[in-house]
Amino acid sequence: MSKVDDSSEGEWIDDDGVSSPDEVIEETTSESDEEEFVCLNNRGATLAQEYEKTRDPRLLDKAIEHAQHATTLCPDGNPDQFIVFGTLASHLAARFELWARRRDADAAITAYERCISANPPNPQRLEYILELADLLVDKHIVFGDLACLIQAIQFYEDSLKTTPKDCDIMKSLGRAYGFKFGDSGHRDDIERAIGQFETVMRLSSKESEDYSEASNLRAHALRWCFQTFQTDIDFISFIRAWYGEIPALSDPNRGRRLLQIVRELVILVEWYDHPIYPKLALEYGNQSSEANEGIDEEAYCISLIEMGHVHRILAERDEDRNSELYEAIALYQQAVDRAAELLAVRISGINSLAMCFKMKYDQEGKEPDLDRAVAYGNQSLVLQPENPNSLLAFGTIRLSQFQRTGVRAHADQAINYLEKGKRGAEDNYSLKILAMNNLGVARKGKFQKFGEDQDLNQAISDFEEEVNMSQKNHPGHGSMLLNLSNALLTQFELTGNPEAIHRAMQFSREALQLNPRGSPEHSLALMTLGGGYVLRFQRYDEVSDIDGAVAHYQRAVDACRSKHRDYVQCLTALANALGVRSRLTNGGGSDLQLALKYAEESVKDSHAGETLDASATLGQLLRVKYEITGEVDDLKRAVQCLEETLEACGEPAPYQLAPVHFHLAESYYCLLSKTRLQQHCNRALDHAEKSAQGDKAPVECRRRKLLADIRSLWAEISPQEDESLAMHEREEIVQLLDEAVHHETSSPQDRFDACMAWITLAKKYKHGSLLRAYKTSLDLLVLSVAIAHTLSGQQEELRVLIGNASSLVSDAAACALEHHKPRLAVELLEQGRSILFGQLYRMRSPIDDLREGHRSDAEEFEDLSRQLQAHVIARKTGPVSSWVQSGLSQREKLFDDDFTRYHRVLVEWKRKVEEIRQISGFEYFLQALPFEKLCEAGAKGPVIIVNIADDTGFGSGAIVVYGPSDPKVIPLPRATPLAVRSMSDSLRRIISEPVSEEEQHAYERRQSRILDILEHVWSHIVGPIVAEIGETLSTLKPPRLWWCPTSSSWGLPLHAAIPSQPDKTDAANLFISSYTPTLTALLRGRKGLASTPSAGTGLLVVGQQSTPGQRPLNSVAKEIATIKSSFPSAAVVDEDQAIKETVRGSLQKYPWVHFACHGIQDREQPFNSHLALWDGTLSLLDILESRHNNAQLAVLSACHSAAGDRATPDEVIHLAAGLQFVGFRNVIGTLWESYDPDAPEFAKVFYERMSGPKGQKGGADYSATALAYAVRHLRGLPTPLERWILFVHFGG
Repeated sequence: MSKVDDSSEGEWIDDDGVSSPDEVIEETTSESDEEEFVCLNNRGATLAQEYEKTRDPRLLDKAIEHAQHATTLCPDGNPDQFIVFGTLASHLAARFELWARRRDADAAITAYERCISANPPNPQRLEYILELADLLVDKHIVFGDLACLIQAIQFYEDSLKTTPKDCDIMKSLGRAYGFKFGDSGHRDDIERAIGQFETVMRLSSKESEDYSEASNLRAHALRWCFQTFQTDIDFISFIRAWYGEIPALSDPNRGRRLLQIVRELVILVEWYDHPIYPKLALEYGNQSSEANEGIDEEAYCISLIEMGHVHRILAERDEDRNSELYEAIALYQQAVDRAAELLAVRISGINSLAMCFKMKYDQEGKEPDLDRAVAYGNQSLVLQPENPNSLLAFGTIRLSQFQRTGVRAHADQAINYLEKGKRGAEDNYSLKILAMNNLGVARKGKFQKFGEDQDLNQAISDFEEEVNMSQKNHPGHGSMLLNLSNALLTQFELTGNPEAIHRAMQFSREALQLNPRGSPEHSLALMTLGGGYVLRFQRYDEVSDIDGAVAHYQRAVDACRSKHRDYVQCLTALANALGVRSRLTNGGGSDLQLALKYAEESVKDSHAGETLDASATLGQLLRVKYEITGEVDDLKRAVQCLEETLEACGEPAPYQLAPVHFHLAESYYCLLSKTRLQQHCNRALDHAEKSAQGDKAPVECRRRKLLADIRSLWAEISPQEDESLAMHEREEIVQLLDEAVHHETSSPQDRFDACMAWITLAKKYKHGSLLRAYKTSLDLLVLSVAIAHTLSGQQEELRVLIGNASSLVSDAAACALEHHKPRLAVELLEQGRSILFGQLYRMRSPIDDLREGHRSDAEEFEDLSRQLQAHVIARKTGPVSSWVQSGLSQREKLFDDDFTRYHRVLVEWKRKVEEIRQISGFEYFLQALPFEKLCEAGAKGPVIIVNIADDTGFGSGAIVVYGPSDPKVIPLPRATPLAVRSMSDSLRRIISEPVSEEEQHAYERRQSRILDILEHVWSHIVGPIVAEIGETLSTLKPPRLWWCPTSSSWGLPLHAAIPSQPDKTDAANLFISSYTPTLTALLRGRKGLASTPSAGTGLLVVGQQSTPGQRPLNSVAKEIATIKSSFPSAAVVDEDQAIKETVRGSLQKYPWVHFACHGIQDREQPFNSHLALWDGTLSLLDILESRHNNAQLAVLSACHSAAGDRATPDEVIHLAAGLQFVGFRNVIGTLWESYDPDAPEFAKVFYERMSGPKGQKGGADYSATALAYAVRHLRGLPTPLERWILFVHFGG
């Protein structure tokens, strides 16, 4: 477990001005003569108390840190040992309650066991045992560990032997047996639970809280027992607990008592999707109607209505059971006919009939059913205009009508009637809840149609009021949570507010916990949660999110019967998610096949209300299949399917059809590219226009890009003869793309795609907006990468985005050069390269200047930056937990919490940055540096940016930054992207081919091929530069320059280029070369350090000659001895002493460090590239977690330590760059695998120079010169080319 894991998962934004943990300690403790462990324990307790008040997790983390330290200092046998371990256990248990991490639970259990074994006196011993038992139960709930539950039961039972009449222990024991019954299904477990609750009831007065709680727990246990075993005895016990005694035949109030039971059973029918409850409700309903007929007409009619409710609920759950709906209508009608003189009963029956016909209309879409629903609703209002039931029923009917028609008047009428019903139901809890729910649904639907923000905001308020008002045990509480969740998902979709998605998924989880498998809302809760994952994937491109969506949709499908009301909806959603995921793999894989299978099944099984989504999904998937196969038949099937969808759906609201029109437009666009027919162009444009969903719709960016694509393609197929018309058309196409790119509610990825299309067309048309398009693309590139919440995720996002635009940054700079703007070219290159390290740097930027006059701003910024960096760098690889009761994995929940925390902190961090920029003198805080600042990188010598760009514009060129004047631009016409890539690939291939010096011919040929490449590097790149600035270099003592390559030129040893003419001097002898990823990185390294640091003040040597699992490096011992001869005081950590934690800790103590070990490059995950140590690896991520305040020199005598990622070469992701990022001003690394025997020779000359007079004077900054001497020594031995050109210097 790394330190970052703890801090990143335990930290939160300080929203309430909470003091830092250290401040709390300072304020609440003072010096005393107590033993140190007691002081530490007290400090931890103080922090824990503060945590309880503020809920700031940092305080709890610090409390645990103090308590852990106290346990290490407290000697065995000390009488206070139980207090120390008990305190630690309590703190850990609190953190487990907060984050539900297994390691916290395990550590707390161990601490409790140590506490109890220290024999604390009673009653404290009993208190700790009960805390341990409670923790074990909680661990069982989260992780499903049955052994923990059994152990907890034993603790509770042992405790009862000490205090046999303790009601709290008995309730806890009863709950534990209830949980055990849930796992085992054994009757004796649930009977033991019931027995404990009954004992509490016997020992307590009926007015006491213990009695009330135990009675409620007993009732639920009896219901659970009956639901499982379904015996008559269990039913009688269950009914007695919930409703009292079942009335005897001789009971004069039998009819009314039976009716009360029926009403309660109907609630259970609605609450629990279990076949036993409808059966019992109808059975007792019939008994009630028989008992009341001819005796109590009101009770008789109400019995009929209650039985009607049962049939209606069954029809809602399974829409193929039409007979249930007709049975409900018949019972309601019979009640209405019999209740001519019973106004309240008659109105209830009429409203129920109205809702039945509304339900028929929802299912079948037939206008006569709506007419009958409206007629019944009007009839009810005529009988009693202010009746809240009637008002709510009529409002609900109008809501249903609006949901199908999209007519504003219907929405307004629905809201008006529902508002009146809500006011009239002020004293009726159930009706008020219903009113708020339907009001929220109506306003959300109105927002979706008309896009007015106040409707969505009011809908969320309605749902929040409903949730806050209801009780968790209310039958509809889960539905309320789902409605609120869906409204928040809509808000997130439109605004991207991370708080909205966090709350939405939190409420969905709560709903799922309240609706376990078998309950009516179970599948909908899974669907809502799956929808949250889909939306999050669409905005942030996290692959784990689309995996989560598929998993939840699959469980929703599995939870439904094939005829279940939600089955088609679940199957359609699953098909859609699989289709989205299929695009992430070549050829779609099995996901696309499954998606098509499920989509076809959902179309076949769908009814009128579901056909739209099902058919649209199938059509979309067929088009995806076409994109993979290229089969036009698939495309034609997609068009046919989508067109049939429009025809079959009649005329629903336009906004409901917008997605279908969009998919059709995309399909016709694909068809147009094949057929080149105008009719396909016209249809594509028509459907694209009809797919508009309002300016705020997230799909609007893609829609406008699609319109531009269609018009651009047609302009190519059928060009305008009139040049003025053609120019006008081009302007409109570019305008569409410009609008798409600046559509801020769309995802950054969609906007980036639109921007790439803009660039392509602007280049094609030679449009004046090209440079602006390039500048915008870099802004969006940075934004798209920033929203991924891990470093590996950011790198993967970058790979995907520039997969088809690898030269984007270089081309942007070339465009600026073509416009004679070399300063802008430099600024664009800085903005678009080394994005990942640049963002990390902004999270840990030194802010000494800000701290001097604005300390609180500086501290808040640093705190947020630390949290942000910890989230980005940390690797979340915790244990995979078992499924909890709700079916959600705890790891999934922790991922979501981590995701949400990252985006919360990111929002706060951005806010703070903007605040700081308002301070005088900090207007450019953390912004990309302007050229006026960047040019300072050339203060010690020329910095040469080698820009490799395609030749459609300016082409490749070198930009020389040297002093404040405009950069010098040197064209490099021969350094085309193809030529440079060819040189880089050839060199990499040659170097990777093993050739022994004994194989004379092959060895000589290898040297010749390498020499040929180095000569090409000279003729294509280095030679033209030397010709232009050679005179300037000759005036420098020593002649010094810095290379800043771009694109594939990073793979070339520019410092070792050799001219083909024998009489000319090569690069290595002409000047001393260093490299830098960016000018900003060079400036950063130079900032704040003394110009002449003390040479060798603290040199650490890390050596690994015999690393387990690696081939031995036999020259390491000699290399270390060579270094010690120049620096006798150097500290050496080698062999089994060189373990990860020791090395990481030592790195922060020594300003100079030398690694003599294996270096391994991970080409797939470059942030996992690492140095091999005795007990594992020191990865690039490990290095990035650390901070170094006086780091001056790092020498990596290890293979591949400066070899970058070929997929994103401009990111310069390797070990040497990582050490430079964390603060090492000078870093020496290798481009490929080094030759072990060369290391001592290199070290001998390098460290002799560093310890000599000039080295002592120049300190670490002399390392580039020392490296040049060491390389010259290797060349003179002689050494093959590939063994001396691999050494490179960064920084300085």
